[in-house]
Amino acid sequence: SGPWTLTVNANVSRNVNKVEKLPATYSYENYTFGNGNYALRIVEGAPIGAFFGYRYKGVYQNTQETYARDENGGVMHDYNGDPSVLRNGTTLVYPGDAQYDDINHDGVINENDIVYLGNANPKVTGGGGFQLKWKDLTLTTFFFGRFGQKVINSARMNLENMYGTANQSTAVLHRWRTEGDQTDIPRALYGMGYNYLGSDRYVESASFIRLKTLSLGWNLPKNWLKKLNIGGYKKMINEAAKTYPNFKAVATTLRTVKTATVNDWKAICWADGEIYKSLEFNGLEILDRVGGGDSFASGLVYGLMTTGDAQTAVNYGAAHGALAMTTPGDTTMASKKEVEAIMGGAGARVNR
Repeated sequence: SGPWTLTVNANVSRNVNKVEKLPATYSYENYTFGNGNYALRIVEGAPIGAFFGYRYKGVYQNTQETYARDENGGVMHDYNGDPSVLRNGTTLVYPGDAQYDDINHDGVINENDIVYLGNANPKVTGGGGFQLKWKDLTLTTFFFGRFGQKVINSARMNLENMYGTANQSTAVLHRWRTEGDQTDIPRALYGMGYNYLGSDRYVESASFIRLKTLSLGWNLPKNWLKKLNIGGYKKMINEAAKTYPNFKAVATTLRTVKTATVNDWKAICWADGEIYKSLEFNGLEILDRVGGGDSFASGLVYGLMTTGDAQTAVNYGAAHGALAMTTPGDTTMASKKEVEAIMGGAGARVNR
């Protein structure tokens, strides 16, 4: 109330990605057993973009922990009655080695123990912020975030594998050396063993939220502002057309900055010796200036290719650019219907 005004905006989208049904004869898997490898599978019930691997359980502390166990937790024995020792692939494990979950309890860690680990696609994407006005001052913020996606930290894998002569992270100083060491980093094995199979050890959350825009604007007195010199732009474009006679069309956007968050917006286009002025969008509330010029160019090109009419094309460009700047994010995701709506006089704000 009074000199204060608060405006809040937000947009949220949810990504639902799931394979519902596959042909009975369909089978897709790209996997070779080995260090650093994750399985790529397309399976019913899992999303496209999912990755699969082993469940990491830490480090074997002693010989007894290396024994294979059945589904009830009992130690398995060989035909001589001796305890069976687990294998990573064809290699026997020893204290200090990486421990993976033996899903099928057969005493061997291999592709039959691979499980779903995560999805590279975000479940939720969103943005929002607020604009606080007091008299001629305007504070604007915009936050952007993605949530629910997972990533494989290959850099960490390379810096902790202790497999070769490459530089390693200081984290490996805490590797297992002797029974009782409290660590989840296996012992060092030069050129041997399977201590960094593709597992959830390296799968991390990639969710984030960041402050993308923070601006403080001051609304200048109107008598301080001068109108754009359209005649100067026309002269500039005509000179460019003379210098480069093969040009079929030349266009530019015209922006009058009133504050950091309020702009007037329009465009002009030269074609076949004529100048065409676009619709004018005055007092646009700018949420993100990134993408305004690119969106103008794509709208202009679309109009020229589909209609061949320069006046219609420059209006497409100006309208698309206006949508880009009044929509949170770098792109509009606007439909043709929405662009044509503001060409017809609707407000330059996408309905979500």
